[in-house]
Amino acid sequence: MGRTPQHLRRGMLPAEASGITVTRRVSDSDPSVSLISTFRNTWLYRTYYNNSDPQTGITRAHPSGIPRPRVSLQIYYTGAQASDPDHLERVARVLESVILHGRNDTRDEYERDRLDVYGLPGASVERCISHQSSEIAAREAQASKEWYIQRYDIGGSSWRSALVIVRDVDPENTENHVVGLSTVYFDRVREDGERPGEPYWERRAENLNDQWVLIHELKHMLNWQHSASQFDGEGERYYDQGEG
Repeated sequence: MGRTPQHLRRGMLPAEASGITVTRRVSDSDPSVSLISTFRNTWLYRTYYNNSDPQTGITRAHPSGIPRPRVSLQIYYTGAQASDPDHLERVARVLESVILHGRNDTRDEYERDRLDVYGLPGASVERCISHQSSEIAAREAQASKEWYIQRYDIGGSSWRSALVIVRDVDPENTENHVVGLSTVYFDRVREDGERPGEPYWERRAENLNDQWVLIHELKHMLNWQHSASQFDGEGERYYDQGEG
């Protein structure tokens, strides 16, 4: 599926990942479901045009402080202790700082995302989809788009929505490890594309490299250039302030 970045192969925790913002919430559609939202406080500015090594770059700070990203990865942790908010927060921190670290290393700061991590112990794919559909509806009913969950079909995907499932995260493990990760696309808007006639499309990672590739394919599916209008010009606002 591609080449795993060096820092993930070695299991290292890069220095720029040490500072993350964590917000404890509950699900908007079901207050019994715990939710931890996280994002990294810095991003790595790549120097592709003047350096042949894509693993190098410099850490940049946003000129007015790092705002919470509008784009999100909707993640469902289904481990046995997922309903414990303290355990869920530890899992979310490991996901942000180790397992999914590097997903936002980009030239464009406004393409960064946050993680919204829900705790649903033992949940099936269908249960996660059902909850996410309710969560999308609950947030769309709000006057503010502060916690809006983005659509994928605006950028050309055959699916309106997507989520990530992680089944086995050890929050005490500070090295990257296989977590039973799947990406799930659902709410079909067109019959062309993947899995015609099926209600959802699940892709499951078998190793560390698969985890990396599936997350980056999910981010690519959003196609920010065509989807930024969902966020009331948020992309343009970041771009104007951007690299400073």
